[in-house]
Amino acid sequence: AALSMPVRLLAGSADRVAPPVVMKRMAAAIPGSRYQVIEGAGHIANLERPAAFNAALESFLAGLPPDRR
Repeated sequence: AALSMPVRLLAGSADRVAPPVVMKRMAAAIPGSRYQVIEGAGHIANLERPAAFNAALESFLAGLPPDRR
């Protein structure tokens, strides 16, 4: 809750290590954070669903002010 920087939490829909329900709770505890589920991904979403992961990351970064990227 003390984080003061932009945060996006990405959860793989099939992640058993950090399941979506846990990630959603983490997002709820971080003011202003953004939460997104990547369908069909497990714990290593960037390798399992690279296009979806990259799109989520690019969208998040594009929404940041230039000095926060």
